[in-house]
Amino acid sequence: MPMDKTNEAVLRVLEQNVLHPDVIRKIVDKALDKFKACEMEWKERRNSFYKQIKDVDIEIERLVAVISAGGDIPALVTAVKAANERRTALLRDLAEADSQQQADADYERLKKDLKSHFETSSEAILSRQLGPTRQILRKLFNGNRLAFTPMSGECGSRYEFEGTVSLGGF
Repeated sequence: MPMDKTNEAVLRVLEQNVLHPDVIRKIVDKALDKFKACEMEWKERRNSFYKQIKDVDIEIERLVAVISAGGDIPALVTAVKAANERRTALLRDLAEADSQQQADADYERLKKDLKSHFETSSEAILSRQLGPTRQILRKLFNGNRLAFTPMSGECGSRYEFEGTVSLGGF
């Protein structure tokens, strides 16, 4: 089979099954759902740290009150130091969590950006721009080649091709 016909066949399948507007819409929606789930998980983690810090602060206040009332000062001072160390560790973990995620993402903007990115890729393929199309295909197939299998049947000879598309490269 001539290479130009093979290229056209592959691009037609990609247009119909991978870069179709309905498929792109589903991909963008799923990506947004993942972003939202990550953000929710991050918020829950932060809230957990805040609760733990509050609990340690209450514990420290109680220990200080017992020290003021004349309790076993050496043991209580040791307990206050341990509570302060836990508090410091929690604050460090909270700061690390804060550095990993931005709160309140603009999902409408993100949706527009993702959609635009996929539409630009689709347009490059539809217009048959050779350079950009090759780059897009490399990303779609993670650098793996398509497997072509010669077939023959009642309709004559043909090739079937198979490959796994991944949108992680986008």
